[in-house]
Amino acid sequence: MARMRLAVNVMVLVVLVVLLAAMAANAEEVLLRHKFVAGQELAYDLWASGVAQMNFSGVGLPAEAEGSEMRGPLSMTMEMNTQYRVPVESVDEQGNATVGLRMGPMGMQMEMMGHKMHSTMDPATGTFEFEVNGEAVELPTQQMAQGWLGLWQGLTATISPRGKVLSISGLPELPAGSMAQMPMLGDFFANLQEMMADIPAWLPEEPVSAGDSWAVQVRFPLPGMAPATPAELKVDYTVERLGEIDGHRVARLGFDAAMEGLDMDLGMLAGLGGQAPPGAIEKMRMSLDEAIDGKLYFDVDSGQLHSAWGDILVNTEVEAALAEQAEKAGGSFEMQTQMQMKMHFVLSAAK
Repeated sequence: MARMRLAVNVMVLVVLVVLLAAMAANAEEVLLRHKFVAGQELAYDLWASGVAQMNFSGVGLPAEAEGSEMRGPLSMTMEMNTQYRVPVESVDEQGNATVGLRMGPMGMQMEMMGHKMHSTMDPATGTFEFEVNGEAVELPTQQMAQGWLGLWQGLTATISPRGKVLSISGLPELPAGSMAQMPMLGDFFANLQEMMADIPAWLPEEPVSAGDSWAVQVRFPLPGMAPATPAELKVDYTVERLGEIDGHRVARLGFDAAMEGLDMDLGMLAGLGGQAPPGAIEKMRMSLDEAIDGKLYFDVDSGQLHSAWGDILVNTEVEAALAEQAEKAGGSFEMQTQMQMKMHFVLSAAK
């Protein structure tokens, strides 16, 4: 009996020591800062998967068209993967780093209504390929996609130790056809510097310990989309614990973000910048609510993002109408769509 009591006392003592050590570790204060080193290259793999469900109503097409009625719900699954690379070109005395922002080849698979779609984009070569059930398909926005890919070929940014983008340069020359297809893409590039200037640093100014929290609020316009209200995204961060991974001190941050009530006029997107052919959808309006929550692991010692994962919930409502020239030809098209998409993503340092 005495031996049993001794064993129990020893076990209780061990548990207390472990608890006290954990409490001491989590009482520690740390200063969260990016620590860039000139010549290094950070690389991260991104993987995401999701499922969407769509409901359609109010659909009407020209009488001669087949399938003049559509009914929901329709389901879609998707999966994508890519890699981001961040080569550090230089670091000044204040720790501000000039870095390149590069995206590797991206693959995406989707399945909807029994059809399998696969797309690949490679910024290094500026190529975009799209297949449906194994057959190559040329999309009307092919040049626009190539213009978007050009964004990742030479983009350079200056980032502060707290993670604020101080400047951005190296925006690409857009392919000639992409501006006609998507004027909002040119507006996006033209206003990118101003947009970034309004985004605050994401790391807190003061040292933090377990339990501390802070919020980052971002308001930004959506060029070319004429939103009734600016997009507003609020992100809340909380230090959940301080621990170790591979001998490095790592802060685990819980985060959740929300963007609610975004109302956008997508006329330019739907009508391809006024170049809508007969039968194209020209008038389109969308409202969107988005919520994200997950975990982020920040390496305190190296000053680098270690990994992150999260879940995204997006609810959208879309109203669309047929282009005017198609209506004059005797067609009519009005549609209301409700879609809910759930996605899970994982971001990790590339091995």
